[in-house]
Amino acid sequence: MGLSLGLADLRPDDWRTVFRNNRSFGQVWNVPVNKPTERPWLDDKLVVGLTGGIACGKSTTLRFFESRGWGTISADAIAADLLANDLGVAEAVGKEFGGGALLPEGGVDKRKVAAVVFADSSKRRWLEQLIHPLVREEWISQVTGSVRKRHVVEIPLLFENHLESLFSCVVTVFCNHQIQCERLISKGMTIEEAIARIEVQMPIQEKVERADAAFHNDGDLAHLEAQLDVFLQGLDEVTKMSP
Repeated sequence: MGLSLGLADLRPDDWRTVFRNNRSFGQVWNVPVNKPTERPWLDDKLVVGLTGGIACGKSTTLRFFESRGWGTISADAIAADLLANDLGVAEAVGKEFGGGALLPEGGVDKRKVAAVVFADSSKRRWLEQLIHPLVREEWISQVTGSVRKRHVVEIPLLFENHLESLFSCVVTVFCNHQIQCERLISKGMTIEEAIARIEVQMPIQEKVERADAAFHNDGDLAHLEAQLDVFLQGLDEVTKMSP
């Protein structure tokens, strides 16, 4: 069942905070709008961190933000570009994983590396330590170099890497475990692979609890958009900042 939400559900408490009451779930979501001066990309911009479980709809939500005039950045897309095109990254991965981890035409064979890192936590940590700082440097560069005042950055492992302080606020997109598995299987994974991908991440309930807002996405896109639009209306009321 879709949501019926409006500005009546958003109660500004002070200049920093919007409270959203989502009656469908009986939750109150606290959305702080922080602009700490030690993070200069937040001085004159609103930057939302977007996270959630695998196959929960982060990319779909990112497109909805884009259709509403926001600047959008995908950490996964940045990481994929680094693995495909950064010679330094390819060289380091080749040394760590062996030459079989590289494609004949150059770049990293993501499927082979993924098979290793989801079976070996030490290899996964090594790869994350290589890639994540480069990804963070790139998205910050994109935000600070943009004329847009509003950005959303999709980062699957945002909470796992303790990045929430880098954003004005954080949104989690979530769905139930069965739907996650079904979506991953539809992309060609086995049930065992799907479960392994889900379990390597922080439990989705914890991501929901730690977020400033959470969007429920079990497949009804109108439902998802309704939640996003109420969230954005609330930000408009508080920040008075154009995209």
